[in-house]
Amino acid sequence: MDVDRLDYRDEIDFIIPRVLDKGLLFDCLDNLEQLYSLEAIQYFCKNSSQVFGNEKIKFLAKKYRLKPKQFLRYDPNIEL
Repeated sequence: MDVDRLDYRDEIDFIIPRVLDKGLLFDCLDNLEQLYSLEAIQYFCKNSSQVFGNEKIKFLAKKYRLKPKQFLRYDPNIEL
């Protein structure tokens, strides 16, 4: 994908889930927060199948004032 051709407004459903998926590995979340509203980020936290792994979910839940159980792929049966 040519990132220079991405339009952050039109590609919101492409960009946010991917940054949330990789955001713990790279310091991308600050940039994401500059481009998108808290509500948009929270929506994709809760509804994207690309956001998974309880450790990541717990981090994102705390950062974005959500509960882990609100995330689509949170598994309450897995203890960390």
